Amino acid sequence: MGAEGFVTYQAGTDAQKAFEGAVEDARYEYGNRGYTGTIAEKDDFTVVTTTPMPLNEANEYAG
Repeated sequence: MGAEGFVTYQAGTDAQKAFEGAVEDARYEYGNRGYTGTIAEKDDFTVVTTTPMPLNEANEYAG
């Protein structure tokens, strides 16, 4: 299987808690067996900037 990019938004003020919430939500929505192509299979993340920005700018930055 090849890698496929995706963007997931989860509200929060703590990156670790937001990540854990996004994973939990995806596992609930898509299940946690096999490859769902979502954040459900991820076990870590990388912060690329700590500069606050509006969601549309963050999506552009992520791209």
